[in-house]
Amino acid sequence: MQKGPSSRQLPKELRGIRGLAPLLEKLGRPSEVYTPAQIPFLARILGPFCIVVGLLIIGAFSLFSQVLFSWWLWWQADFIPFVGVIWIVAGLWFTFAPFLSRRMFVAVCPQGLLYSKRKAEAILWDTISSFWKDVQTDNKGDSSFSYKVQCKDSSTFLFTQELGAVERLGQRIEREVTRRLLPQAIATYDKGTFVAFDEIAIDVQGIRVMHKDTPLLWDDVEHVGINQRVISIYKKGEYWDWATLPVARIPNVAALKQLIAYARKEHDKGPLRRMIDAYNAGFSLHFGSITLSQSGVEFGKNTLAWSEIGGIGVGEQEVMIKRPSSVWGQDEWEAFPLPTVTDAPLLKGLVDYVLQGRRA
Repeated sequence: MQKGPSSRQLPKELRGIRGLAPLLEKLGRPSEVYTPAQIPFLARILGPFCIVVGLLIIGAFSLFSQVLFSWWLWWQADFIPFVGVIWIVAGLWFTFAPFLSRRMFVAVCPQGLLYSKRKAEAILWDTISSFWKDVQTDNKGDSSFSYKVQCKDSSTFLFTQELGAVERLGQRIEREVTRRLLPQAIATYDKGTFVAFDEIAIDVQGIRVMHKDTPLLWDDVEHVGINQRVISIYKKGEYWDWATLPVARIPNVAALKQLIAYARKEHDKGPLRRMIDAYNAGFSLHFGSITLSQSGVEFGKNTLAWSEIGGIGVGEQEVMIKRPSSVWGQDEWEAFPLPTVTDAPLLKGLVDYVLQGRRA
């Protein structure tokens, strides 16, 4: 078993955390460490300022109580030092709360993340199933970033502005998660199964959105724009977007973006090319009453192996499949009424492709 790094080899920010050794044996040596962000200057002076104000209120009351407040009722006069005490307590809280709360540390390792807040935990890259990012921009144009990951065991971890350079950490997590999830998403898409990203799903037909009754077919997709905040889908011939979804609600947006690019590229190959790719991948292709697969041609309860097929013809009223006959020395034909066959030109093109490959 590979040994984890010794305490002297660890970054100084991690050396005081207990229980690291078994976690680092799984994760490997940390390459990047993210520590709590520095407390802003205004937040640092707010505590002492409140304490000084409270002391001034109490001091002023002690000096001038006989002159200014002698004619007040006792409970009214006692309220003044009480306000001073409130200021002092608030100042103490602002001053010491950041040091008393559990501080978050995150280390990036070859096999995942080392996460430490209440306790040290290992988040393996291969166990992450979903990644969300949320980017908010205020009126001044300043952006804040937060990220959430969910593992296969349903445990979740949140990374916020509490960490310094959290945007860089989020980008690293997104790259690692996408690198592992995208091949699986493409494989699922190639099988003809839809790939779901919560409110949006992708399949060989097009894009499906939860609040839409019908999918947007690839032939009708004009553009899909994805930025830090929204996913905008545009339909051909329409000025306004067909659907817009907030990025913060959609998991694995980077994988979604690359899967859409892959699906559109595959779709642009043309229908016959897609049929050929599906056939080579081992799928059965249905053309109404006729089904093609690598085993041969099926119609009704009958199956013809490719070795029994000599060609195909498409007429005005029927589709005909030629069967060479060694008994009578003449070819036989299986005829199918044209209305019972869908995409007859594609069927002919695919059969011709298969037969040409067998003759080569």
